Amino acid sequence: SLLSLLTPKIMSHFKRRRGILLFTHFIYDGCNVLATTVMPMFVEDPGARTFWFAVFLFLGNGINSVFGTGVSAWTVNFLPEGRDRNIYFSVSNIVTNVMGTLTAIGAALAADALAGSPQQTEILTTLRLAALVVMLIGGLLQILIPKEYPYKRSTGDRVRFRDVITIPMRNRKFILTVLAGYL
Repeated sequence: SLLSLLTPKIMSHFKRRRGILLFTHFIYDGCNVLATTVMPMFVEDPGARTFWFAVFLFLGNGINSVFGTGVSAWTVNFLPEGRDRNIYFSVSNIVTNVMGTLTAIGAALAADALAGSPQQTEILTTLRLAALVVMLIGGLLQILIPKEYPYKRSTGDRVRFRDVITIPMRNRKFILTVLAGYL
């Protein structure tokens, strides 16, 4: 998302980031649950449902685009320096993708198995709320347990939006890696 370009500028204003990361994690999860589970219980008009679904998802994803990438910076301090760091990022990406895929498949199978059941709505709502609890606990564990280290700045100045674009563009390896990723 283009909103993630704002992350370095916004996050540079926080000397301690644990609180803002945790708060925005809860807001993101809350918006998703409001959009997919709670709001449809109260809004009956299909047009209004679509409108509020879009509002909650846009709000949650917008906040996550800006602050969710701060969690990556948060976890960097817990990884070994040097070349081994790449291994940890690879394993983290693999586990995240596999778990996300398995969860999506499991949810689809559950929804299909419950199709036509009189308890379908109640069971799926319960599963969504259980997933919310697991996501909130995961966020708490990821952000509250580790020590918060001081954040290093490459310069003494405040982060400028221009730097968010120009500094990476001056790094040849970064540009080649991004270009290769788009292929």
